[in-house]
Amino acid sequence: MLTALRHAAGTWVAKLLLILLVLSFAVWGISGQITGGLGSNVVQVGSTKVSVLEYRLAYDRQISLLSQQFGMPITREQAQAFGIDNQVLGQLIAGAVLDEQAREMRLGMSSERLAALTAEDPAFRGPNGQFDRQQFEFVLRQVGMTPADYLKNREQVATRQQIVEAVSDGLVVPGAFLEAVALHRGEDRTVEFLALPRSLVEPIETPSQVQVETWFEENKSTYAAPEYRQISYVQLTAEAIADASTISDEDTRSYYEQNRQRFTTPERRTIEQLVFADRAAADAALVSVREGASFEEIVAAEGKTMADVLLGTFERDRVADPAVAEAAFALEANEVSDVVDGAFGPDLVRVTGITAEDVRPYESVAEQIRQDMALDEASRILLDVYDAYEDARAGGDSMAEAAARQRLEMVTIEAVDRSGRTPDGTVLNDIPESSSVLSGSFESDAGIENPPINLGSEGYLFYEVDSVTPERERTLDEVRDRVVADWTEREART
Repeated sequence: MLTALRHAAGTWVAKLLLILLVLSFAVWGISGQITGGLGSNVVQVGSTKVSVLEYRLAYDRQISLLSQQFGMPITREQAQAFGIDNQVLGQLIAGAVLDEQAREMRLGMSSERLAALTAEDPAFRGPNGQFDRQQFEFVLRQVGMTPADYLKNREQVATRQQIVEAVSDGLVVPGAFLEAVALHRGEDRTVEFLALPRSLVEPIETPSQVQVETWFEENKSTYAAPEYRQISYVQLTAEAIADASTISDEDTRSYYEQNRQRFTTPERRTIEQLVFADRAAADAALVSVREGASFEEIVAAEGKTMADVLLGTFERDRVADPAVAEAAFALEANEVSDVVDGAFGPDLVRVTGITAEDVRPYESVAEQIRQDMALDEASRILLDVYDAYEDARAGGDSMAEAAARQRLEMVTIEAVDRSGRTPDGTVLNDIPESSSVLSGSFESDAGIENPPINLGSEGYLFYEVDSVTPERERTLDEVRDRVVADWTEREART
């Protein structure tokens, strides 16, 4: 997928290629952050530019991916410690160099080929192994991309790959290099150590007031309270606006009658099929059956086992041969058919088991029908509700007022830091689109109406910062227990 270029860039051939391309900076020129003149672009290589917005989106996407991997929101400070800013910038520079080279070489990709590459991506396949539009949108939503962004990036990756493959084609990795890499990766070391039990130093005496105060002063930043924000959000989804009470009994009954097959499990039959070499052999076998021979005896006489003739258990329209299906579903249990002109030759068919058709009664499915119809109606009017909400905000309504007009629930988080923790240290795991909400909230200000988060086919998420509690130094009394515990742990380890 989008990682193809990153994987390719990890090879020595690709790195050599990038070095050669970077040398062409002398020809194309490079500007932006690299030379200190930021302007509206982070990087410019020849005519290829990377805007501040593109850098911001790539940076936020990388933080979102890391947050998903770690199972918790990654703060800006943590991202900086990981070197995410430089990693993203390096990726954008490498991409810009390759894009400029592709532009100079007039490389491109047809829309048909782009569609084929997208359809071939296993990440977008549904349960049937084929491309699935809903799976496509779900995967992109998880990484914070729109379909247009993905297609643009996919085209860029494929075009860049053309350059990498063209340069690397025919090159052979030196044996000495491979040997050195193998030795490095396969290196083993034996480490011997002795673990000292904590019981050797316990019990540890309770620290004095002076020791506690000294430890606290030396590590005061560790116990500082981070900035907290009060955040309110409103989810606009079909589930949020669906109202089953608006669906009448007449509507549900009508739906049931029109879609009865949805609530019906068709009749299924276990079928055995004995195929003969010619019609004469089949007729002779049928005569034997009618004179009292068992079907098992006829199968054995043909040199076959019962497993060989078991076709399976099927609904009528699932039987591949229509002639066999017609014969099988006309038989009683354990009855043998007349000779059937099947697709593979003359057959005798026997049915050994019948599972009757099962129709779920209306009363058992009425409530589910009502809920489904309400969801369908909610999906149909979702954009109308979105427009009404936005019109209310534009008319001066607060989030709470606009939400109330559309019967939407507004949820308020009283205090949360960048990492999704409350003042008592609890991690909030139920914030929808938590990474986007938290990062957006800590980049916004109180009272500002932020752009809604697009949830794809599911709807929208509106959020606002109600108030900001600045970071501050905590007093010793607030964190005394933590200070004593940390001091004791240090003493035990040293």
